[in-house]
This record gives sequence, C-alpha cells and structure tokens, in this order.
Amino acid sequence: MAVKKEDILEAANQCFFRYGYAKTSMSDIGKLVGLNKASLYYHYKDKLSIYKATVDLRRQEHELEVRAALGEADSIDEEILVFLEKEIDFASKTSRILTLDPVSLHATKSETFVVYEDIIKRDIVWLKDRLDQGCEKGIYKSCDNGRLGELLMTLAQSMLDTYCPLYVEDDKRDQAYAFVKSQIRFGVGLILDGIRR
Repeated sequence: MAVKKEDILEAANQCFFRYGYAKTSMSDIGKLVGLNKASLYYHYKDKLSIYKATVDLRRQEHELEVRAALGEADSIDEEILVFLEKEIDFASKTSRILTLDPVSLHATKSETFVVYEDIIKRDIVWLKDRLDQGCEKGIYKSCDNGRLGELLMTLAQSMLDTYCPLYVEDDKRDQAYAFVKSQIRFGVGLILDGIRR
C-alpha cells in the first residue's frame, strides 16, 4: 500500500506532539509511516515543509470552526471579537508542538516564524475587510482600516507574547490563554467603541 501525504502529516503530527518540533527528526516521522528518509524527502523537502503542511491542515479545520462561530455573531463588533478569540485558541493549540521545553523553543523560534507570518497577514486582511464593511454600513467612522486591522492583530500578538510566552507550563496554560482572551475582548471593545459613529 502506497503511503499518502496525509499519512505522513498524521505521523509528523504525532511526533511533533510527542517530541516537540525541535527534537523530531525526519527518521522519527519516516518510521511511523514505514518510509526511509530518502522516500520521505521525495514527498517533503525538509522538516519545516512538513510542519508547515501540518499547520495548514489544522488551519483548514480551524477555519471551519471560525465560520461556524461567526455565523452565531450578531454584529460586526462581535464577529471581530470572536475571530480574534478563535485566533488565540489556534495559537494555544499549535504552540504546544513548539514548546515541550524552553530549550527547543529557542532553537526553532525564527525557523517556525515563517509558518505563522502568512497566517497573520491573512488575518489582517480579514480584519480590514470586516472594518471596511462596518464603515460601508455606517457603523464605524472612516479610517485607515488596513492599519487598524494590523493594530488589532498586533494587540492580540503582543498579549500572547506577554502573557502566553510560547513555553507555558501545562497547569498554567489554560488560565493564561483565558486571561488573554478576556483582555482582547476588553481592549478591542474599547477600540471599536472609539471608531463607532
């Protein structure tokens, strides 16, 4: 039976959660799917490519959850708040792969930033579109919605970096992410109130 890319991603996901990104080797992943390293390199050029593909797969699942949650929002304000809260949930889930220990975190921070940079850019575009929609409907004052979307995303990222550094002990993780979500709801709520007509 031929090994599919989905099988490789599932094996990689298991390894990343068991050993962390830094300590997972291509050999570890290959063993789980019955491939040698050379065969694994046929499908993916390196471990970072596999990691990016696993994050992309999780992102697709995440986007389905976000769409469902946004369908329940009763205003553009609430859509923006729910969207940012869901992004914090996504950060919580995916950061566990990178952060089994503080040493591996330092070793992989710049390498894996590339994976998340594209996600953040897409999030800013989504926020700008919602803010534009709010202006068109007369809910918000006209302003530079691209910059405002970037500010909202920077606020969320800064809160995550401050209160949920990538390495957080498991017993403190849920509490830290819940705190960030409440602070984002408060801060973004104030910003949106400030641009309301």
